[in-house]
Amino acid sequence: LKGRTLSSFVDVLYMMFENAKTKSLLKKDEVNINISLLHLDNDNVELTISNSCKEISDIEQENINLDEYRQKYLSYINYLTFAQGEGNTGLIKIAKILNQDLDLNHTMKIGYTSKDTFEIKFTFYDFSKVTDNAYIDC
Repeated sequence: LKGRTLSSFVDVLYMMFENAKTKSLLKKDEVNINISLLHLDNDNVELTISNSCKEISDIEQENINLDEYRQKYLSYINYLTFAQGEGNTGLIKIAKILNQDLDLNHTMKIGYTSKDTFEIKFTFYDFSKVTDNAYIDC
């Protein structure tokens, strides 16, 4: 990754790891975090981070409850002033980095995949624009 791009991805990963630790409602040493980077086809890459979390009772309802975060991510530009503070701003900051700073065409999905696992998944299109033509073995 190019210098500025590497720094931006480090920031994104840090925020995602920090959210996993603080939002899981588990003790910090009980949170398990998994990360995968998968080359899909052509120039498309999927980054997935999942983490253990306190068990929830209703996956469907909890995923519906995340709609507010999905909407804020899609319309992050309206929340940039709010995102200059701390707390509940991680996704807005990530959206700003990926959309404005890196100008990456991508999609983002968040949700519970089981009663005790939360996942955030990014699919990046035209990923080579940030890899400087380096070979990435995913």
